[in-house]
Amino acid sequence: MPTDGDAVAVAVTSTELVPYNKDRSFLMLVNDGDTTVYVMIGAAAVLNTGIPITPKGNYLMNAAGGNLDKRLVNAIHGGTGTKVVTVTEYP
Repeated sequence: MPTDGDAVAVAVTSTELVPYNKDRSFLMLVNDGDTTVYVMIGAAAVLNTGIPITPKGNYLMNAAGGNLDKRLVNAIHGGTGTKVVTVTEYP
């Protein structure tokens, strides 16, 4: 099912942003928080490992960019409380 700007609260432990989606064709992750968020595709997220998304930064995944991956996507941050990552996904 497509998501359009869904807000996911990322914790200081590995948090699922989006599950595996065999129909995924586009995924945009936007870090709305004030701390770098680390994204891991297909595995649990680990601090300071994987794809870093800086505060107010984003990560785009699609076929045109050559980085489309349909596995689950997890994230983590090293700050306090939770941080919001906005997720937009389309089949």
